[in-house]
Amino acid sequence: KINYLFNSSSPDTLSGAMENFVSNVGKLGIDITLEKVDPSQYTSRERDRDYDLVYDAYAAFLGTGTGLYQRFGSEAAEFSLFNPAGLASPLIDAIIDASLNSENRAEEEASLMALDRALRHEFIMIPVWYNPSFWVA
Repeated sequence: KINYLFNSSSPDTLSGAMENFVSNVGKLGIDITLEKVDPSQYTSRERDRDYDLVYDAYAAFLGTGTGLYQRFGSEAAEFSLFNPAGLASPLIDAIIDASLNSENRAEEEASLMALDRALRHEFIMIPVWYNPSFWVA
């Protein structure tokens, strides 16, 4: 059984999308429960990694920096709220090191492309939705 932890203070539209996601996962024969909890309990349980699945996001990275360690590094994997999957991988650590030690933009871009590919291979997140349109007001 999968426990899907969800923050009850999230917008209603997001809640509806997650309920639909849970319904679709259930149709695949997977036993899943959406557990809506208040924000303080959500934060506490996220810190304790008391969930099987959680709605969260990883910020995109356009350049190297020590923040990559917070998001994807092994050292902070057990406690970092920026790394909800708790990813700890020696390969990812080595790629982050290489990006921080890059001596020019070409090396930095190559290391970040390698990081992107390695992260995709880890399967640490499930894409929830996709919008092919750009809305401009």
